[in-house]
Amino acid sequence: MSDAPAISPDPDALRRARATFHAVGAAEHDAMQSEGAAVAAGASESDREGFVAESLAAAGCEEYLDALRLLSWRARGLSRALEFIDSGGPRGSDDPMMLPIVVTAAALADLASASYTIRDPNSENAARDEAAESWRDAIGALSRLTGNEPVELAEAHDHAGHDHVGHDHADLS
Repeated sequence: MSDAPAISPDPDALRRARATFHAVGAAEHDAMQSEGAAVAAGASESDREGFVAESLAAAGCEEYLDALRLLSWRARGLSRALEFIDSGGPRGSDDPMMLPIVVTAAALADLASASYTIRDPNSENAARDEAAESWRDAIGALSRLTGNEPVELAEAHDHAGHDHVGHDHADLS
């Protein structure tokens, strides 16, 4: 049992979150329907890439880290949504295809979150080390799931004598 005091959520924050998620869900539904109609009307792959770019820009993504943070958030939402879907059975499903989907979504969320932390110049070195371990764990879970050999990753390195400030990060523009 934890000695930490229970934190009561701010009712206004919860109300705003629910309203915002309702708006996001409605916008996603409209986007899905509109993209389907555009594809049926002959939209090209280039048009579809444009839709993605417009979505990232509308979400305020001005650079690589902004996009990575958004995609990390979306991946975490996907992972939670898959756990939320109830079709019976363990982990919410009798469908044998659901377990690999759930594991893959959770690994994707962990990989994207870890990548963001590792590349964020404001992250503390300890947070980067934890993120690198999370990255390795996610790759390990995917490797076990697929039966493939684990991907060789660079070992964590000693941060003594340097920080990651000044690393070059790609720009979305």
